[in-house]
Amino acid sequence: KLDRLKRLGLDDALLSRGPDFVGAVLELSGNKGVELVINNVGGSVFEACLQVLAYQGRLALVGFVDGVKQSVLLKSDL
Repeated sequence: KLDRLKRLGLDDALLSRGPDFVGAVLELSGNKGVELVINNVGGSVFEACLQVLAYQGRLALVGFVDGVKQSVLLKSDL
């Protein structure tokens, strides 16, 4: 799958369950975060997805295949 995505123009790919997903995303983005996160994993990576969003970034929730429900306090500092 990754090879096909690279042929379509993908620049970088990271494993969301990797040892430091948030740090790796922030490093690649110059500590700015990203404009779009597509989460098709589910609740187990939901908080990390929020942490890597840039100001006014978008989070697309496509599915929750891991079955994990996650709650987030939107007023909290992420």
